[in-house]
Amino acid sequence: MTLVRAVFLAEGTVRNHVSTLLAKLECRDRTQAVLKAMELGLV
Repeated sequence: MTLVRAVFLAEGTVRNHVSTLLAKLECRDRTQAVLKAMELGLV
């Protein structure tokens, strides 16, 4: 993963953060999270 190398985090840590974010946004995957962010004007 490029993000893992860029921020010097373990892959498991990044996966955990992504899972937590998806749960908070009530999204089942990253695509849904991006669509929600677009709806909210964040992207």
